[in-house]
Amino acid sequence: MAGRDSRLPIAIGVAVVLSIAIAIGFVCVTDEDPPERAVAGTPLDGCTTIETPGRYTLRSNVTDVADQTCLRITADDVILEGGDHRIGGQGTFGTAGVLVGGFNTPLENVTVRNLTVTDWDDGIRYLRVTNGSVTATRTADNRIGITVLRTNHSRLVSNDASSNTVYGIALQEHSTNNSLINNRATENTLFGIELVANASNNRLVSNQLSRNEHGLAIIGVDNTTVVNTTARENRIAGIWSSESDGTTLVNNTVSNRFYGIYLGDQTNANRLVANRATDNNVGLRLLHSSNNLLAGNVATNNRIEGILLLASDNTVLRENQLRANGQDLVTARSNNTTRHRSRPPTNRTWSFEPPRRS
Repeated sequence: MAGRDSRLPIAIGVAVVLSIAIAIGFVCVTDEDPPERAVAGTPLDGCTTIETPGRYTLRSNVTDVADQTCLRITADDVILEGGDHRIGGQGTFGTAGVLVGGFNTPLENVTVRNLTVTDWDDGIRYLRVTNGSVTATRTADNRIGITVLRTNHSRLVSNDASSNTVYGIALQEHSTNNSLINNRATENTLFGIELVANASNNRLVSNQLSRNEHGLAIIGVDNTTVVNTTARENRIAGIWSSESDGTTLVNNTVSNRFYGIYLGDQTNANRLVANRATDNNVGLRLLHSSNNLLAGNVATNNRIEGILLLASDNTVLRENQLRANGQDLVTARSNNTTRHRSRPPTNRTWSFEPPRRS
């Protein structure tokens, strides 16, 4: 974790220090390919352990499985093609529908795709995997839809993790430098997507998070980048960050019951740029969080406050558009707030450089 007293270098003349060009309301991210569908491979007709590299294709549904795991992968260089079939368990604690890797089995280059997984503790679990991929899966009625543990440089793309009893997607235990792109997480009991336990340096792009307790929860992790994500109709907050430094939130849309974006509990040195917060109780709320930059955000039609700063020092507010809120801006017990009142036109271009990936 970065030190809690870290300082974001901000001056009154700050030009919102940055280098991908974004217009307010637009960020272009096009480095991800659409899901690929395999048409051949070693056929699978039931639960098994895959111990040899290659392509494997599930040929039928496998349901009401009482085993600890249905499909276990212990080899590098594997593609598991689900063929849009379903693996169903019995909801037993500690089980996993698909288990890739293990504490003593680090793996590389494993892909799981086009598969539905229901009624397990973890629907899909990646443990100690590098350069892995989970693509176009559906996970529902599990405790957690997709769990990623100690996994690095991997991609979760176009998955639907919905109606799980705790989280839709969880990155935990030092899972770093991963990308979550175009995933949908809805109606999970707690979090749509959770990043926790030093799961730092991850990137989230174009995800849709709705009707969870919190859409996205970032807890005790640093240097997360969230771009073009939509969080709507979540019961508490669209994006909630706690004890997490160096987070970059750009061009996200948030409309939720209580908070659009909530930074709390020593969440310092973060950048919120060109986000749109509408129809929340509070659009952007900072609590006990210092040295943050809010630039070019639009907060409109929020019922209580557009921006609320509570015990949050050294905040720079630059060219945010605040309209038709209960109160546009409220500060309390917050020192050294720098305000730039100008309101840019909607085509104003910002320059922005996200955290570099190693």
